[in-house]
Amino acid sequence: MNRKVINWMWENEDAQKAFADWVGFPGKKETAEEVDKLNHLLKFEGDLKILDVGCGTGRHSLELAKRGHNVTGIDIASLYIDEARKHALYNDLNVDFRFQRGLHIRDKEQYDFILAYNHTLGLMKEEELNQHFKNIHKALKGDGKFLLKIAGTTMNGQLTQEKIKDWGEQNGKYILSEKYMEDGFRIENCIFIDPKKKEIIEYREKQKAFTHGEILDILKESGFSDIECYSDIHGEVADENNFGVYICKK
Repeated sequence: MNRKVINWMWENEDAQKAFADWVGFPGKKETAEEVDKLNHLLKFEGDLKILDVGCGTGRHSLELAKRGHNVTGIDIASLYIDEARKHALYNDLNVDFRFQRGLHIRDKEQYDFILAYNHTLGLMKEEELNQHFKNIHKALKGDGKFLLKIAGTTMNGQLTQEKIKDWGEQNGKYILSEKYMEDGFRIENCIFIDPKKKEIIEYREKQKAFTHGEILDILKESGFSDIECYSDIHGEVADENNFGVYICKK
């Protein structure tokens, strides 16, 4: 069998393809439900100018555009931006999809709402992370809102150092996985086996895990002073063990 090793970075096209093939993205129904929950939580009024940071294949950008908003979506995954542009063209939606890092946002007070949904903070270096959120803060209008929903492992009382091993089958393919914590990082090693293609993909990821307090500190240091914290987009109030959604104002 052919064997390929992928050290996870979103810029890596092999990683982008592996994620799309093996994990995938939620469909239109789930995306619409998520936007409904965002609308309920944020109480959108009127047609907004929106920036979707880390937009992936553009599922939230496209749904927001359907609802009349002026949307720009940025991502560093070139394959996903290409896919997002195809979806926009097919659905006759005017969304400005850009191949761009948050680190390179140069807009000043342009957006009513900025969305960073399922953001993998732990893959960024500390200096990049700080500038990333400072740029988001600068791009937001004075009365605008920024919603951050984090993805990946967080540091809470439920974590253990024990290695968790698992396996599964999906569409005739097999997945073997091992996950564990080490020195504040979540380590994940997976082996994907595709018997039909005679292909084995070994996937490795090392991602820093953050505490609730650390995320708050990063947001405050970036300039945000009014921050609401929730465990999820249903609006349950966050605590030290259950957190993940932050609604920020200047």
